Amino acid sequence: MKKWMSLMLAGGLCISTLTGCSDSKSKDAAHKSTETDYEVSEYEYITRDLPEPKYIEAADAFSGGDGTEGNPYQIASAAELVLLEELIRKEAEESYQEDYAKASYVLTADIVLNDISDFAQWPQNGPEYSWRPIGQDGLGEFKGNFDGNGHVISGMYINLNNDSHEKAYGLFDTIRDAKVQNVNLESSYICVSGIEATVGGVVANVAGESLVSDCTSNAVIEVFDGSAGGVAGSIWGGRSAADEVEYTEEDDQRGPFSTVKNCSFSGTIRQKREDSMSALGGVAAGNGGNLENCVNYGTIYFGVRNTDRVGGVVASAGGMISGCENSGTLECTLEEGTKPSDTSVCAGGIAGKMFMSSTGSKKYMSRLATITSCKNTGTVTGTMSVGGIVGEANNFNNHWCMRIENCTNTGEVTSLTEGNVGGIAGKLNCQGKSEHGNNLVVENCRNEADLTTGMVGGIAGLMMTWSGDTLIKDCINTGNLVTSENGIYSGGILAHWIFTLEDEKDIANVRLEGCSNEGTVTAPLCAGGIVGSAYDPVQKDGNGNCSLEMQKCSNSGEITVLQINGYLGGIAGNWGMGGVPSIIETCTNTGRLFINNRVLIEEQRKEIENSKTFTLSRIIGGIVGKVGKGLYLSTDNDEKSAKYINSENAFFQIIHCKNTGEIETNDPEEYKDQTGKIVYRNYIGGILGNASGEKEYSVRVEDCSYLGTEYEIGLIH
Repeated sequence: MKKWMSLMLAGGLCISTLTGCSDSKSKDAAHKSTETDYEVSEYEYITRDLPEPKYIEAADAFSGGDGTEGNPYQIASAAELVLLEELIRKEAEESYQEDYAKASYVLTADIVLNDISDFAQWPQNGPEYSWRPIGQDGLGEFKGNFDGNGHVISGMYINLNNDSHEKAYGLFDTIRDAKVQNVNLESSYICVSGIEATVGGVVANVAGESLVSDCTSNAVIEVFDGSAGGVAGSIWGGRSAADEVEYTEEDDQRGPFSTVKNCSFSGTIRQKREDSMSALGGVAAGNGGNLENCVNYGTIYFGVRNTDRVGGVVASAGGMISGCENSGTLECTLEEGTKPSDTSVCAGGIAGKMFMSSTGSKKYMSRLATITSCKNTGTVTGTMSVGGIVGEANNFNNHWCMRIENCTNTGEVTSLTEGNVGGIAGKLNCQGKSEHGNNLVVENCRNEADLTTGMVGGIAGLMMTWSGDTLIKDCINTGNLVTSENGIYSGGILAHWIFTLEDEKDIANVRLEGCSNEGTVTAPLCAGGIVGSAYDPVQKDGNGNCSLEMQKCSNSGEITVLQINGYLGGIAGNWGMGGVPSIIETCTNTGRLFINNRVLIEEQRKEIENSKTFTLSRIIGGIVGKVGKGLYLSTDNDEKSAKYINSENAFFQIIHCKNTGEIETNDPEEYKDQTGKIVYRNYIGGILGNASGEKEYSVRVEDCSYLGTEYEIGLIH
């Protein structure tokens, strides 16, 4: 179980493996006595010089009750809450056996663990008493019922070094097959350094078939290394392959699993080191069970050197999330001198990173990973992959489907390094094997926010298809999209789509159905109303295992490209899927299509004329801009043959499509140098702007219509 938790939080790699599990007390480490003044070498866990903790003396007995569900032990003071922790700990040490760990408890009064009048100073000068979490993972886990009864627990203080990979910190350490409900945690502080730990304000580890419900947390949580959630640390659930549970097609989940529901966080989570490996979530650090109807109102501060994932609700999502909301802030700090290659932060309003890993054998069940009926209204800032709902979604599972459905983003989503930005997902990645229907589904999702940094897509910035079935259905973008200078691509639904087959036997079927864009789409090089650019880097002479479809999609937004060497389409800007059977069917464009190039100034003319290698081109198509292999637009290298146009067995088909949008450029149709050589020209088509005329990119256009200009199909070479 410990191994599974590490995998969940680190997305397939144990954090300690990534960083190197060095001894925090080694001679090479330079430790100082303050929390903010420290030095580290290579990668050393930071161990601070801290005073010995002082604990409240436990009471002799509870206020009442006998510990049964009908008559729970009554807790009315801080000393009695300490008694609960002490009894479970001593019970585990076999001093006596009274089953206190499995009993029922209820708060009958608010609990004050420390005077909170100087709470703001606790990071520098802590209060009198420290808190020892109730229950320990593998040693005295809490397995009973704890009802906060709506009362407040305030003044909890944990400030220490973790010396073990096994430790977790919160009001509770680990609960298993237990219930913790109606707890309100206020004015509490947790700071952990040393070896990476798991921190959760109310419960650090929610294990087995446990329930945490109707809890609130207004804590300040600071971690140097490790994982932290405002309410829960890790939510465990399901069985691993080692449990040898037989897989059946009727099963849609594995169990047992834990649930955290109706909980909220309104405090602060802060990463204390710029170069740490951390997973930070407003409600939970990692979810392998259920998260239901939870809300983050708090703020998460983090650096970007090695932080892997940050989520408004949860950092790592491997279970089911429903009805959750982020209205808080994910604030990313870009350290001076940080290059895009130095950071890989996945940040999402709901989940930082969503994933399903292969179980290896078909006989073992695999947990569903879903995000449904969630919304983001908060501010999300990251670097590599940033999304209003999820930063990055990865499905490497062979048996089950990963789903993002009925989700909405209205919040600000920003990449500080011009990474992948999407109203719903920064990046979608599918490597399943198509054994049981769709492997990755994004359905009925909506983005209403303007997105202006990175490589921008209304639904997803980047989609990578390796194998498996992917469906994007009934998704809508109404926000205005502007890809920044180095982002290159922008699309109303997908900015950039990379299709990579590792093996000729791989099966991949991708369908975009019923999607629409209403916002403006602007990019430096390539833009599309639905897909900016689709690209297959591995050229193949046909692959009968694959199919790519866009059906019943529409664009009404204005599409603009800013560069001379640009291309755009009402549905797709560039289609570079060579040798892959593809179809765009029953799609419509009503939006204005515009390459916004000013007449060339003298410096630009000289630059173009001095180029001896290629001729620049600008391409506009009412449905598709360009079909061909080049990401850079050179007409000189195109095979000048039209025999693959409208051929019966064409790989790429445009059928039953309609364009009524205006097509415009503000430059001449072509420009010649002083010798008469054409150095750039326009290729404009009411349906298709340009096709290279190669077998792998053969095109057939059937039953399509265009109104608005003299062009029906652009020049074909």
